Amino acid sequence: MKKFSASLLTFIVTMFSILIPGAAFAVDPSVEPGTIAVGSGPLDVAITADGSTAYVVNYDSDNISVVNLATGTAGTPISVGNQPTAFTIAPNGTFAYVANFNNDSPSDLTRIALPSGTPTTILSGAGLDGPRSIVFSPDGTKAYVSNQGMAANAKIFVIDTATNTKLSEIAVSPRPQNMAINSDGTKLFVSHFDNGVVSFIDLSTNAVTTPITGLSGPQGLTLAGTNYGLLYVANQTGNSVNVYNAVNGTLVTSITGFSSPESVTVNPGNTQIYVANQGADQIKIIDIATNAIIAPTLTVGDLPFYVAFAPNGLKAYVPNYGSNTLSVISFPQPPAPPAPQPAGETLANTGQDLTLGMISATLLLGFGIVSVLTGRRIRRIR
Repeated sequence: MKKFSASLLTFIVTMFSILIPGAAFAVDPSVEPGTIAVGSGPLDVAITADGSTAYVVNYDSDNISVVNLATGTAGTPISVGNQPTAFTIAPNGTFAYVANFNNDSPSDLTRIALPSGTPTTILSGAGLDGPRSIVFSPDGTKAYVSNQGMAANAKIFVIDTATNTKLSEIAVSPRPQNMAINSDGTKLFVSHFDNGVVSFIDLSTNAVTTPITGLSGPQGLTLAGTNYGLLYVANQTGNSVNVYNAVNGTLVTSITGFSSPESVTVNPGNTQIYVANQGADQIKIIDIATNAIIAPTLTVGDLPFYVAFAPNGLKAYVPNYGSNTLSVISFPQPPAPPAPQPAGETLANTGQDLTLGMISATLLLGFGIVSVLTGRRIRRIR
């Protein structure tokens, strides 16, 4: 009996799923053998809209690796400021902002022109001291920067992207870290690791509404589910992923079975959440319909920080802080596109381009000191 080639089988499965909507197949993602070497201390990655290039943030080598995804090789890195933590591509794809953490000291951002890679330092002297993450408004006219810094300077900086200048500041709880924004630009969600809080910010007034409290080390967060009405939060020191109603902040469920989860990313089809399970060097998958962990569990490199999907949904990329590599996850077929939303609803837009031009990945970071958790090193910016 002749054997089908992998490419032929993938083609048959994909075509069958198109011809018969709703057909389900037990085709699991897998981690490709080998990894892509990048700089020292990678903790974030952004993929261009055409899927050709990955930009990897290297915290310890103060640069950005530029990876050709067709060849799987990194070219000449882009030098940026001290201890970069985030790389976010603007909605129009012509530039990106990099947050230069600089150990809670006076700091700045780097603006990088794309695709040339030309860096320009911006916002020096604007009051930043420990910028952590960056998201853009849906129209790209504003950027929001979480300033972890000192407690007295716990703010979200609002940036005019046309002039690269500060428009305003929003005072928040101490040590703001990761963020997500809905796609109509009306609400911003911010995690605060130290005091176990997630802030909700009404961007029409820049007012902080009643926050979610009682978490244990919240880190990455993303919007997903029906009408993207659920907020998933990596509860790092609580070893869980908490799910909240994104409108009123009520707890839907808490999913256990993790070891220091660092970040959460919704897949292109809005059917699964990919969790960087940092304490076990794994990526775990949550089924959104049931909020249960499902197979397979994917083993990646040392201290994975994040999962970023290629626009076509056939690949995902994981920066491994401890091994200075990028792991590649392959999917035999692209997911079905997300279901249409009712009129008046808005999609999640939480940072860099992620999938099919419809949803985006949250820039999920975290690290800085070395602590001990079940005998493993866990990296956090504190």
